[in-house]
Order: sequence, then structure tokens, then C-alpha cells
Amino acid sequence: MVKGSTASAYLDSVESQKTEYFDFSACATSLIAGETDAVVYDTPVIQHFTLKEGRVRVAGTQFRPENYGIAFPVGSPLRRSVNQALLKLFENGAYETLYRKWLGEKAGG
Repeated sequence: MVKGSTASAYLDSVESQKTEYFDFSACATSLIAGETDAVVYDTPVIQHFTLKEGRVRVAGTQFRPENYGIAFPVGSPLRRSVNQALLKLFENGAYETLYRKWLGEKAGG
């Protein structure tokens, strides 16, 4: 997994054996090369990787859900327009379409 990631911290908390890499690309390369048995990382990144790679699969279900966010400076004029655009994507079903295109099925189903 990626050094310093929340996945790394999680594996520390369950006292598992792990190898850390600088970035996800290095994790993926190690997995494809057969040097690593599994990669633990952010679900959307793993889902996209498995969808595009084809030689690997997600094993099991997500075990520690976490959310992503978008940060803006205080008073940014972009906050409102981004929030409105995101709401529109959810309401008109475009979010679901984009999710399936880039990540496949939702985690756990």
C-alpha cells in the first residue's frame, strides 16, 4: 500500500504484514508482477484500476469507508457553483453513469 495512506494506518491497527510503496502506481506494478499478493488502498482507485487492468479483481468488500471532499479557500466563489453542479449530477443520474464508467459497480454490490 501507499506509505502514509489511511490504508497503511488501518493495516497497522490490525497488526498485519505490509510492504509500503511511494505511490499507487508502484503498488499496482508490484501486484501485476506477482511480487505482492494484494493491494489495500482507496476503494475508487482500486475499482478504477481493476476495471481498466482486467487481470486483477477486488477481493471482498470495502472494510473502512471514507469520504472524499473538495476544499476551497474561505470565501471562494467556486464553492457554490461546484456544489450546484454536484447536486445536479446526483439528481439527473449522471453521477451514477460516470461512476459505472470509471469505477464499475459500487463497492459491495
